[in-house]
Amino acid sequence: HLEGSYAVTSQYPDSFIIPDAQVILFSYKNNEIRDSLECAYTNFGLAQMHKEYRTDRLHVRAGNTYGLSCRKEGYPLLTAKTTVPAIPEIVGSTLALKNNTLSFTIKGDSLAGLYDIYLWIGQKSFFKRVIPALSKNTDIVMDFTQHTETKGFLAIYAYDLNLTKYFTASISIKPNTYQPAYSTVQNGYGSFGSLNILYKNIQL
Repeated sequence: HLEGSYAVTSQYPDSFIIPDAQVILFSYKNNEIRDSLECAYTNFGLAQMHKEYRTDRLHVRAGNTYGLSCRKEGYPLLTAKTTVPAIPEIVGSTLALKNNTLSFTIKGDSLAGLYDIYLWIGQKSFFKRVIPALSKNTDIVMDFTQHTETKGFLAIYAYDLNLTKYFTASISIKPNTYQPAYSTVQNGYGSFGSLNILYKNIQL
């Protein structure tokens, strides 16, 4: 999703969608570009609700690094990189249920800086956000309410370091105070990042 901004003195709204930029994705190997794909501003013939910059040719793999460039006349070249974290892995036999509490350990991953964990039991959902110690295993304990279900569903989202920085930035409006930048792209504001997901059925 790509937007431009108006001058602060403009009478127009603060931003507008840019539908005609040249947006290219790169894949890297040993810090060298090995492939590139140009994205089109499309909804794939109504297959998607809204138009965005998309490609259906990119096959993302954990551990690989990908880059982005956005070129638009009159704007500086926007660039960014991300390295994809691994699919979250539950260590050995650490998954345990006791007294409406689910506990397990996520294997450490130096590329994952934030986990969002969702547990669905029937019509109820439970959520936990965890910032792990990088490269170290992370113990998770989730409490849930009394139920009569025999199965549940667990989803663990692992966010890369860019999205971690972006999602956890402290954003507030304090007049006459310095606000540090929370962008993870160069020559722009926003984030270019990646994530990986583990889906798992749980016997209750």
